[in-house]
Amino acid sequence: MAIALSACAPLPRSIESTVASGLSDSSTPSQLASFYGQAVTWTPCEQDDSYWCAKVSVPLDYAHPDDGDPVSIAVSMHKATKTSKGTLFFNPGGPGGSGYTYSFDSLSYLFSADVIENFDIVGFDPRGVGSSTAVTCFDSDAEKNEYVYGVIPGQIGSAEYVAAANAKFAKFAEGCQRLSGSLLAHVDTVSAARDIDVLRAAVGADKINYVGFSYGTLLGTTYAGLFPERVARFVFDGAEDPTLSITDLSVGQMQGFDGAIRAYVESCLADDSTCPLSGTQDEALDELMALVKARADDPITIADGRVLGVTNLLQVVVDCMYSTQYRPVLNTVLTDVKAGKAESAFALLDVFNSRDADGSFADNSIDAFYAVLCVDYPRRTSADQITEDIARFRAGSSLLGDLYADGTAMCNGWSADPVREPAAVSAEGSGPILIVGTTGDPATPYSWAVALDKQLANSRLLTVTAYQHTSYSASASDCVVSAVDGFLLDGTLPPEGKTCEP
Repeated sequence: MAIALSACAPLPRSIESTVASGLSDSSTPSQLASFYGQAVTWTPCEQDDSYWCAKVSVPLDYAHPDDGDPVSIAVSMHKATKTSKGTLFFNPGGPGGSGYTYSFDSLSYLFSADVIENFDIVGFDPRGVGSSTAVTCFDSDAEKNEYVYGVIPGQIGSAEYVAAANAKFAKFAEGCQRLSGSLLAHVDTVSAARDIDVLRAAVGADKINYVGFSYGTLLGTTYAGLFPERVARFVFDGAEDPTLSITDLSVGQMQGFDGAIRAYVESCLADDSTCPLSGTQDEALDELMALVKARADDPITIADGRVLGVTNLLQVVVDCMYSTQYRPVLNTVLTDVKAGKAESAFALLDVFNSRDADGSFADNSIDAFYAVLCVDYPRRTSADQITEDIARFRAGSSLLGDLYADGTAMCNGWSADPVREPAAVSAEGSGPILIVGTTGDPATPYSWAVALDKQLANSRLLTVTAYQHTSYSASASDCVVSAVDGFLLDGTLPPEGKTCEP
């Protein structure tokens, strides 16, 4: 008998509460019945006792569910404070982002009060991530610091540089396999999407609502393709196109960041008081890229011994393109670098990389990011493929193409075979899906949102004109919030062709 948690009174906080989901039905493969029908224990979360937390077991390998130790998925639930309209899952992106932690830290930033009041909101860590059964690739924080911040010798694209980059990635791959074992082959997006359906059963829902950001859109699209009948209302913000190869993905992102960097430079030159660049827009772009490339011959060392080379400064520039709010900070970093100082650059990098002041890392997002990508996409590792990809990088991106010449090597030496083939998803028979596409999104270009809207059988595209990665949050413009919230709360889709300012 199914127990719908959304229809129950608040559970007493003084005792552990066990809810048997029991949602296995005729559509559930018999070999998965024990996972779908498992008893789930919900207790007040240690991080915040206004949330409920649980661990849900899923099979390591859905093709052979009885083999290997089950994977544990960490789940948090914030109950609706009014009569619940249903269960709302979300994923903040990545791959490697922690919805479990994000739920405690940022729920009121992400969702409006109306959404929080009206939905049982579920955050979770996908397999391989954070508080779930997690991948790990490093023996120590010192080793991870070297991987993240260490300078690869030589000029980018040179034989010396490529050889060193290959060796770095091969060492990383060896550590992931040695420390993560059999899990490493099963952190793919298809398996993670199947996990969501087990979580659906664990919360007692026949259908779910879902909001996915960035990579979370690929995860949600995959779920919708596998289980269209379980889709109530889905929102994809910063959509990925599931048909893309790893090379297509890389080229598209480089083109997106090219556009964002040009927009930053234009904005910077308009503010003479803080801009570290000068001249025409083309001259300022040349100055910026020269400043980055100069770190190959003239790196900057800070007091803790870390060295600001090309790849580290490039990460600062690229990551600052995710939001226009970073533009003043980037001005400061570039001003400091021109003066031979890099403390502000590393302070920002530490935020981006979830690194604490003591050199430890707050999560395994870096490990999980590569682990998922390397089993999600067929590899391009032959000499001919690498040469072809580098040529595509250079032809597709005038600013960044040369600087990401090592990108083709990131999965070299990976032991786990890729298991996901890029393909279109229609999700025929699903509930409605709202796609939010931002015209100047650098990480998930607007063209991807358009492509996904054409693939899905029951979708609507909302366009936002801005230079930022994703657009929906509680603090977004009234136009964006009313469109997304209206859809989630009442099922009202914005009209065809609707466009919002940020």
